[in-house]
Amino acid sequence: MSRIEDSLHVSGHLSAASMSVPDNTIKDSAVASDANISAAKLQHQHHFTYVQDGTVASATTPVSLVRAQGGGTVIDVIAVLKTANTGDATVSVDVQVGGTSILTSPIQFTSADPGGTVKKATLDSSKVSRNQNDVLDVVVTASVGTGSLGQDLLVMVVVREGAD
Repeated sequence: MSRIEDSLHVSGHLSAASMSVPDNTIKDSAVASDANISAAKLQHQHHFTYVQDGTVASATTPVSLVRAQGGGTVIDVIAVLKTANTGDATVSVDVQVGGTSILTSPIQFTSADPGGTVKKATLDSSKVSRNQNDVLDVVVTASVGTGSLGQDLLVMVVVREGAD
């Protein structure tokens, strides 16, 4: 194999039977705006949201179906309770696949959390990689205790799907 140890400028087209391009060599600006790259060759990131308006209630709701042939990875789960719980009322938020949590523990809201507190889940790294057609469920458990439950829950699940 020959090696060029200095800069090289090619005025015309360059073609090769095969080529190994180093990482971080081709940047966004190097891709033509009319390149028409197939969606199957791109990585996609989706933000799935789950909302409960008013007083929070226990529920299990599917929020996402992983569609990419190569599967996907859950990269973030965030929740916010706009109006805080009072007394010993609690709200927990979990994300599950087939009844199994993908979090190390559910996000917990107690009366110690002011309304509008944004909480980020800790993902179980052994469970965040998902297969095609996996359904992600948001599981909310509301316990009123001797207080009152918070209001207006928002949960966001972020999934990055690989190219097909």
